[in-house]
Amino acid sequence: MARGAAELTSALRRLGPHAIACPGDVAGPAHLEEGVAGTVAEFGRLDIVGSNAAISAPLGR
Repeated sequence: MARGAAELTSALRRLGPHAIACPGDVAGPAHLEEGVAGTVAEFGRLDIVGSNAAISAPLGR
């Protein structure tokens, strides 16, 4: 199981598709716009978006 953006990106690349990680807070449009712009800059287009939301700190502490 992948842990973190870099490890997930590496796992996806081993499977064949081109992928980049764009970590950020999806609650605001700025990170989403940066992710799309970075993807288009890297690959020339954006075909598929996968979003994974998570909590970075343990609950109940």
